[in-house]
Amino acid sequence: MKSIFISTIWSIVLFFFIQSENALASSRRDTLMAGIQDLCWSPDGQTIYFSGLWHNPDYSDFKPENWSIYKYDFKNKITTKFIDSAYYVAVSPSGKNIATGKIHNGNRDIYIYDINGEKINRITSHPKVDYIASFSPNGKKILFNSTRNGKADIYVVNIDSTGLKRLTFSTSDSSYNSPQWSPNGKKIVYYLGVSKLKDQLYVMNADGSNKVNISNDSLQNFYPSWISKNKIIYTQRRNEINHIFSNSPKGNHKKLFLQAESFYARISANGKMIAYIDQKEHCIKVVSLSGELIVRISLI
Repeated sequence: MKSIFISTIWSIVLFFFIQSENALASSRRDTLMAGIQDLCWSPDGQTIYFSGLWHNPDYSDFKPENWSIYKYDFKNKITTKFIDSAYYVAVSPSGKNIATGKIHNGNRDIYIYDINGEKINRITSHPKVDYIASFSPNGKKILFNSTRNGKADIYVVNIDSTGLKRLTFSTSDSSYNSPQWSPNGKKIVYYLGVSKLKDQLYVMNADGSNKVNISNDSLQNFYPSWISKNKIIYTQRRNEINHIFSNSPKGNHKKLFLQAESFYARISANGKMIAYIDQKEHCIKVVSLSGELIVRISLI
């Protein structure tokens, strides 16, 4: 009888605790804004990883250490927090590991985790910022951005931390951002940050040679991604609105790809779904190639 009474009391306490936590979370979301920065698909198309945080409307707490990596499970239709104090995430070709820029003791370096969120290896160790990793198609190398020489440049390193090589050389008015390997590993697409918000898309060889401007306009172009060896999608900002465009690696086939006001679009491995960050609703939307909504992923 006593044990039943105690069990009942604990059930009541737990119920009110959960209700209190839910009320607190709801209140928090009424006063804060959801921020989502980037996303990537698992190779099997069953998970989307992304960076997110809840922040003040004035962006006063919009800081690297406040971001976390989340994952959305399509099978169970649930979002969970994955890694704290990290953002920008990439999945290995095997789907078994992810790479991210993790903040530890005030320092931001590239780390590799398994899909359970267990740390496997620290790839870089530098007092400047290392971020935006991208696995090579064979999973043996990682591209990443680093400010270790002043402004953002692109580096490549083996997953065992050997063979570090600098591929680009920024200047006082330029920076190299968001590198992504082509499906065959022979090319790299990135955007060159320049003044007056006129960022341009470039494609270069995997060794850093033969840089070619493929956007070649006066608009802001950023966050590129390969969807095949012959097509790249990216965000283009025109008249204060972002849309998703596509182009060839030679820059000779530019066209509107997705009408939605969005950025950071990524296509699933089977080529049937597109995930992008919706600017107005502060969420991730997954749509079919025809634009039909499949799922809306919100920050928890």
